[in-house]
Amino acid sequence: MTTPKTYGALKVTGPEEGRDIIAALAAGFAITGLVEEKGGLMLCFETRNEAETARDELGRLPVAATLSMAIETIEEQNWNAEFEASLRPLRISEKITVAQTWNKDEVAADVAAAGGDLITIDPKMSFGTGDHATTRLVVNMMEGQELNGRSVLDAGTGTGLLAIVAALRGASTIAAFDNNEWSEQNARENFALNGVSGNIALYLGELDAVPAAQYDLIVANMQLPIITTLLPAFAAMLEGPDARLITSGILAVNRDD
Repeated sequence: MTTPKTYGALKVTGPEEGRDIIAALAAGFAITGLVEEKGGLMLCFETRNEAETARDELGRLPVAATLSMAIETIEEQNWNAEFEASLRPLRISEKITVAQTWNKDEVAADVAAAGGDLITIDPKMSFGTGDHATTRLVVNMMEGQELNGRSVLDAGTGTGLLAIVAALRGASTIAAFDNNEWSEQNARENFALNGVSGNIALYLGELDAVPAAQYDLIVANMQLPIITTLLPAFAAMLEGPDARLITSGILAVNRDD
């Protein structure tokens, strides 16, 4: 009988703001995966020793005083299947509900009766199921913009959710890009699931992969260092007095920045 491979895991529980800071810092460690759970965050490592090293380093940060950090040993498993099984239909704004192909029928009739939009997102390895506050914030701000006949750029599209919202709200020109191959593939699949593939030009790469153009709205659900780097380029791509940039993913501790 083959012995399952084991990994080291650092499980972080506590207030959402503190967990968000740890998630943002996770990229600085050799993690093999990051799993968000209700009230918790799990950073996965190849070995238990790596998990312990990360705990010791992160534990010296001021935010650690608000959090609980525990080391676990976990067996290899189909993380994607575990993640998919945890997803439920979710109303993320006044008009929009997000569901997956395997559960959308549970809510389709109710959403239609209420005059809302049902968006199908099968997330796979990409960010943007609507369950995170940053995604919901952007979607709610998009609903406050007049997008009919306007142009939209979705920077770091992830699952493609924000680009799909733009399409459903009548945007005439939509471009989206992501530098992650998994995300680009996943976004393309989700565009097809929602019947908007013909409305959105999708690019794999950084911002310079997108042909030069002017936009009425740019949405960027990213971390602050990335947003700051891209601000000059975003400013050059926004045209007209009504042009807008909507960003999210900025932590409260970065407010002054």
